[in-house]
Amino acid sequence: MPLALFDAHCDTIWRCWADGCSIHSEHLSNCIDRADDYSPYTQVYALWTDKGGYARYQALLAKAKQELKDARNGYLLSIEGAEGIDCDIKKLKQAYDDGVRAINLCWNYDNVLAGSAAGSGIGLMTQGRDFVGACEVIGVIPDMSHISEKAFWDVLEIAKKPVIASHSDSRALCDVPRNLTDDQFRAITAMGGCVGLNFYKGFLGLTENIAAVVAHAEHFLSLGGQKSLGLGSDFDGCDLPEDIQGVQDVGKIYEAMLRQNWPEDLVRDIFYNNFKRVFDEYPGIRKE
Repeated sequence: MPLALFDAHCDTIWRCWADGCSIHSEHLSNCIDRADDYSPYTQVYALWTDKGGYARYQALLAKAKQELKDARNGYLLSIEGAEGIDCDIKKLKQAYDDGVRAINLCWNYDNVLAGSAAGSGIGLMTQGRDFVGACEVIGVIPDMSHISEKAFWDVLEIAKKPVIASHSDSRALCDVPRNLTDDQFRAITAMGGCVGLNFYKGFLGLTENIAAVVAHAEHFLSLGGQKSLGLGSDFDGCDLPEDIQGVQDVGKIYEAMLRQNWPEDLVRDIFYNNFKRVFDEYPGIRKE
């Protein structure tokens, strides 16, 4: 049976734009030609604009449309840092029409919406509260990866619909601000959201390999994450373990999880069904 894969975060479109290459380029971690073993396969391609603003967003969007127009896999778009749309609700609506279905309120620095996990640690601003409300109406899922812990709890205090953390690991196993505490993970689980395991060595810690990915998964499962745990590789945006050098190696994680004697249905939920449920069920404006 083919292996189903839903990856909630990669930076491949940015890498294609920055390097002037295509999603078929061999040097990419997420080279599409090495993903033939996965079916169905849904990839969320993040548009990371750094400080390039709306002009950078438009350039990346154009690159995404060019690269994905004949894609063999299913795909969705996200925005990594709301600076890419000037933290503007009108542009958020346009982004939805462009195909964006998730957004990080901030990246590695504070903005007018919220504090960053790598920034000052401040919470959600008044403008951020309005923005979260607009996300829920429009149909763009708020993504809690990169947000400060205080802003995280501020969002969950007002959120009426599920949130995700597309690419974050467990802080109990690797104590860095970008990872989630046990209470944060439980809160996302309780509201029907989902968390994607990040393959970045600096967030995995431990042995920095597939065994570390499995350890983070096992910890989240111990917190009741059977229906709220998925994958968020961060391909083409991070330093990867030696035994996960690209999309072709993700199946090794599947096999490693099965060797833990986890039910195959559970592993399939982690690999595909859990994130698919959140994106399929997220309320808001609907367009085919």
